[in-house]
Amino acid sequence: MPETATQTTSPLPSAVFCSGAARQHDQAIFSDTDETDVEDWLASYERVSAYNKWDGTVKLTNVIFYLSDVANLWFRNHEADILSWAALKTSLTEVFGRPAARKLCAEQRLRSWAQHTGENLNSYIEDVVDLCKRVNPSMSDTNKIKHIMKGIEDDAFQMLVTKDPQTVSGVIGYCQSFDELRKQCLSTRRAGLQEAPLCSLALPGDGALDQQSLLQSIQQFVREEVAHQLYLSTCPPTPVPSLTPNLQRVIEEQVAEILPPPPQPPLIAAPPMYADAVV
Repeated sequence: MPETATQTTSPLPSAVFCSGAARQHDQAIFSDTDETDVEDWLASYERVSAYNKWDGTVKLTNVIFYLSDVANLWFRNHEADILSWAALKTSLTEVFGRPAARKLCAEQRLRSWAQHTGENLNSYIEDVVDLCKRVNPSMSDTNKIKHIMKGIEDDAFQMLVTKDPQTVSGVIGYCQSFDELRKQCLSTRRAGLQEAPLCSLALPGDGALDQQSLLQSIQQFVREEVAHQLYLSTCPPTPVPSLTPNLQRVIEEQVAEILPPPPQPPLIAAPPMYADAVV
């Protein structure tokens, strides 16, 4: 009987990870079924490719792994006709770009864009500038500044009206300085309260409070201040002799900052006078 050769299968080499190798960045998936803008996606893909050191051939080879749904099907149907990365970018933009819809969407967002509560000034400005570029890549700084001023917070608005910057970079510079000064001001005003021990918030003397009594006094003062500012009480909060005036003032300011503005009373027309009724 002929000898049967025993075949041995060599195990596949396991992946070797070099601790010094830079980790590749991942790219988001584009499908054309969500609100992802194809031009934004292409710009992001270019940045990831540059970081990963992909040339045009590698970018074209890898792009299939970052397309899904309609975009993936479209690429597979036309892959044989797409011979370069530049050609793919052009085709993707033509098929999925919809520049008219992109511009209309940006115009609608720009009209109603306003700074959110707690949002950094620089973040708000950059969002507005990005929308301006989508609406009109060559929009003048004058018009960009108008859009920025339209939705910026009141304090920054008043500051910019006084400074009257003529360029977007000027607006950014003034707002950065304004933010920094505001942080320094708040830090200076609250430094004593933040760094001092709790017992230092009470006035010294024979009637000084222990920690538990001091906390109760602060809580009572805060409750009365909230009720007063919400018009739930017609009497101002009773001054607490044991609390420092600085602490009482900070509590009043913080309560006023947090609470919504009081509703304006409805206008009541004055009753007609006798002279008005006489013809």
